[in-house]
Amino acid sequence: MTASKQQIGRAIWSIAILSGVLFYVLYPDQFTANKIAASFSQHHDLAILAYLLVSVTRGLFLLPSTPFVLAGVLLFPENLPVVFLISMTGVLAGSAIVYLFSDALGFSDSLRGRYQRLYPWVAEKMTRHGTPIVIGWAFFPWVPTDLISCIAGATKMGFWRFLLAIGIGESVLVAAYIFTGQAIFPWLMSYASTP
Repeated sequence: MTASKQQIGRAIWSIAILSGVLFYVLYPDQFTANKIAASFSQHHDLAILAYLLVSVTRGLFLLPSTPFVLAGVLLFPENLPVVFLISMTGVLAGSAIVYLFSDALGFSDSLRGRYQRLYPWVAEKMTRHGTPIVIGWAFFPWVPTDLISCIAGATKMGFWRFLLAIGIGESVLVAAYIFTGQAIFPWLMSYASTP
């Protein structure tokens, strides 16, 4: 990838982040818990659409999916299958974005720099055992999925094989997050509301 394309990718990425921060700074009253809850209850379909949009675009910012899955459990406890489908769509879209555009957006350099010792080892193993590594990596909750997505793209692992492997590993993890959140959040809410 040429330096000018990387600069364009980074500029687009930076503009998106700055736009979000600017909106938050200009309209902080729109981000209070009561305002968000009221908005979600009044506009349930739009809230689902917004949740989908945020889940899909979070990959552009290299944000982990776990907080978004748990947020979905809190926001839509009556629609957990929808939360699962949206979360998986977000995970797959985010992984595809990093896989396809990691060079253009500068993710490759960023991730190589951040994980200097781990990156070469994983890249070497990926050339021989890509699918099981991606499945295992996606299933393990304490490692960044974006890193394996970037390495899969750099090592030219087959795109559809990569997405299938991510889907298998992450579906188990996302389901575990949803059902754990469903069990724990009501208890936490009742505990927090007692005087």
